[in-house]
Amino acid sequence: MNTNMNMKTPLPLVLLFAVLAFIPCASAQADDPAATPAQTDTQGQEKTDDEEPGRGKISEFGQTLAKFWSVSSAFQATQSFDDNIFMANSFRKSDTVSKLSGRITIAYRGQHTRFEASYLPEFNIYQRYDALNYATHHYVQTFRHDFTRRLELHWNVSASQAPSRGNLPFKLVNFGGIRFNMYSLEALTEGLDIFHGSNTVGVSYRLSPRWKLTADLEGAASHFSMRGSSSNISPVAKDVLYSTAFNLKTEYSMNARQTLGFSVSETYFGSVSPNEHQHLQQFRVSFSQKLPRNYSVHLSVGPGVSERGGTDPQVSTFFEAGLQKQQTRGGFAFSVHRSSQVGLLQDSVTGYGMAARTNLNIGRKWVTNWGACYQRAEGASGVHQLESLSGNGQIGYHLSPRLMPYLNYRYIHQKNLAPTTSSRNVDRNEIALGFVFNFGVIAGR
Repeated sequence: MNTNMNMKTPLPLVLLFAVLAFIPCASAQADDPAATPAQTDTQGQEKTDDEEPGRGKISEFGQTLAKFWSVSSAFQATQSFDDNIFMANSFRKSDTVSKLSGRITIAYRGQHTRFEASYLPEFNIYQRYDALNYATHHYVQTFRHDFTRRLELHWNVSASQAPSRGNLPFKLVNFGGIRFNMYSLEALTEGLDIFHGSNTVGVSYRLSPRWKLTADLEGAASHFSMRGSSSNISPVAKDVLYSTAFNLKTEYSMNARQTLGFSVSETYFGSVSPNEHQHLQQFRVSFSQKLPRNYSVHLSVGPGVSERGGTDPQVSTFFEAGLQKQQTRGGFAFSVHRSSQVGLLQDSVTGYGMAARTNLNIGRKWVTNWGACYQRAEGASGVHQLESLSGNGQIGYHLSPRLMPYLNYRYIHQKNLAPTTSSRNVDRNEIALGFVFNFGVIAGR
């Protein structure tokens, strides 16, 4: 069966709106039970920074890291029903999908060094439309070394390989993230393999107990290759797109609970074919405060200036404000934001939205996760206006410290409020039943 759908030129622009609509919502989606291990403490104690995932003694996946070297792994199997596998209301088809995924993590936690590297493969098998079967591969690495009490080196690497078939675009491009998403929109056409990699290296220096300075150098690249013989894919979709950035950030702790920050960044974007380039300067002021009972608030606001050859500079503004609380047994987060993307290869886009998530462990066995996000994106030309809504709910039960079956439901709504002949509206329901098994940790010196 030929699964490549006929997509006219304006459609990729609609897909970009989906990318911008869902990227701020990523934190609202809690649909990976492998990242929600059993909690042994049910007393509702407040977490310290050393107990947050990806920091201190806690791994990126919530497990406690042993001293020195350790290896951990997990396996996940899911059977789901998807009522809109082609993600188009005009061609609505359903199917059951089997998903097999795994994770292996190698970590080192010493007195002054912390290293964690994970490989995550995933295989999706369709019962009726076997031509849609696909596999993805992800690699994530974090490294931190404290030379002194004041000087720290950090290095983060990510790489992913995935098809443009099987997921909404935001799930593909948001892994490892090109922050401002300047890429050829035809790259989101079905029938392509997408490879993306990013690398960040930087240093942090504490000038005083209250004042911290951080400098980062970032690089990212995406490569698109065609699968099979899909004549409806534009050759421009086989671009190599890349970006480099320098970020300078300073944080000042006014007291034990209040922190004020300022950052400035210069980012260069480029594409190989066609030869395009763009510069973006961004300035940001941020403020955060810890409140009683482990609540915290944060606010970030700033302008951005975009320059592209032959055009006048354009200025955009953004803000984000949020409230959150996290304890051992559960927590929640709520945020509102305005994002603006100007001077892209295509139309400028402004987005408004809000996102919410909550998780709660009931007793020692039950685990629940819930999330929702709403986004409205508008193009500067007024031709495209996209509304997006997504929601996710999950409940799991720990049969043992290593084995947890779960039930998951996800809903996605996407609608173009200024319809065109190539508009793709999506309403999608997915319900899944599966289990995750953690093989445990092998520790050594």
